Amino acid sequence: MALSSTNSFAAGSEQQQKTVLVVGGAGYIGSHVNKDLIDAGYKSIVLDNLYRGTEDAVYKAVFVKGDYADAALLDTIFTTH
Repeated sequence: MALSSTNSFAAGSEQQQKTVLVVGGAGYIGSHVNKDLIDAGYKSIVLDNLYRGTEDAVYKAVFVKGDYADAALLDTIFTTH
C-alpha cells in the first residue's frame, strides 16, 4: 500500500501533522503500513504486544508495547498523542 506524499499533511507542511495509531505495527504487514504512513508525512504510534512482531521492525514511530484490549492503555495513548 503506497500512500501519496502530495497530501496537505506531507512532511514540511505548515499544517498540523496527523497522527495515526497502527495496531500490530511491529508485524510484517503493520510495519510496512507504518513505514508508508511515516514516508507520507504522518506521525505514527505503533501499538503491538510483540506476540508475532518485533520492535526492530518499527520505523521512526513511537512504540507502545501492549494490547488493544487494554482500555486504560488506549486512553493513555489517545490522551498523550
